[in-house]
Amino acid sequence: KMSKSKGNFYTVRDVLGGKVTGRPVHPAVLRYELLKSHYRANMNFTEKGLHDSAGAVKRLQDFRAKCEAASDGEVAEVGNSHPILKEFIDALSDDLNMSGALAAVLPWAAQEPADPAEALGVLSEINTVLAVAPINFDDDTRESSGSGDEVAAICRQIDEARANKDWATSDKLRDDLIAQGYDVHIGREGTKAERKLA
Repeated sequence: KMSKSKGNFYTVRDVLGGKVTGRPVHPAVLRYELLKSHYRANMNFTEKGLHDSAGAVKRLQDFRAKCEAASDGEVAEVGNSHPILKEFIDALSDDLNMSGALAAVLPWAAQEPADPAEALGVLSEINTVLAVAPINFDDDTRESSGSGDEVAAICRQIDEARANKDWATSDKLRDDLIAQGYDVHIGREGTKAERKLA
């Protein structure tokens, strides 16, 4: 139970603004966190739960991006008889068993799709209920602490500093991006920064 006197009362603005996690939370993550509990059960709203939900939303987002790349954006028409959609719909038909519906989707999204266009069609149908993928960080629902061009420029500066063996500058720039809410991946292809969901 939320209570102001216990200090565990949060508004949507508090959660999205970062009061719970220490950094802004994408609205899709909050939506997923609220959806994953059964409507008749008490919800245990925690920072760990938000991070877990961010991971699940990220997996769905990555799956969609992988399918779009493999199918050149082609989306196949699918019917409710598709095995994953049928399992998803059957779970929802069972007293809105959202955890059962998600249990059907997440393992499927972790696999390599046999037919990316069909997988996109299935995910699009599922997304009409979940509304968590794709995610656009440039929308007005969330303040951005840096444009994509600025972040890309910082990534190039990190690469230049590493090429010059200026480890202190490289580390400082990386730490600055992390403090702004980015995951920073440094690899052979260069540095990439990706906004954290929560």
